[in-house]
Amino acid sequence: MSYFTLIGNIRCFECGENVPFEIFEDHMIRFHGYIKCSLCNQVFSLQRLEEHKNRYHQPKEYNTSNIFKCVECNTEVSLLEYGKHLLLKHDFTECGICGILCSQKKFEKHMREFHRRAKCDVCKDYCENLETHLLEKHEKTICTECELLISAESILYHLKEIHGYVICEICRTPVKPSVLEDHMHDDHDMSICPACSSFYSRI
Repeated sequence: MSYFTLIGNIRCFECGENVPFEIFEDHMIRFHGYIKCSLCNQVFSLQRLEEHKNRYHQPKEYNTSNIFKCVECNTEVSLLEYGKHLLLKHDFTECGICGILCSQKKFEKHMREFHRRAKCDVCKDYCENLETHLLEKHEKTICTECELLISAESILYHLKEIHGYVICEICRTPVKPSVLEDHMHDDHDMSICPACSSFYSRI
């Protein structure tokens, strides 16, 4: 019984997880320590890699100067020059974490899906925790309403003036007017007076 099709998932034989076909190699490298063969780019466990090379890549059987066509432009290029060709001619980027070559349009997706890193729009670095990075490195935060980058010192003003938030006088937390009463009740043990609409302590 087949576990996958070319457009479906592969059941990982190490952990049993169903992995999309197009990211299966990355899954094996990232989660199970597999290594790419430098000669043919197939992935193997460390124990199987040497066996694979000895069996299939003896000099008499395999020549790295063999010519084949680039999948991007059909230019004929040797295996040894293929990586360089992709980097220089097609503006590919090498992932600094796993070494995989990706096109520019796929690189951000690769970092997000395989390394759980988001791109900072300010410095273009890839960060594990974008909110922490923005706050610590750029003193900025992301508005939860409009997703604009706002300076940390201006976020309260922005939420109040642009999005109509109310700033809690006790803890300075920005709160939507519709949930202010719940916030005061749950966080500060206060209730609203039905006569004057002021908040009073229930203690």
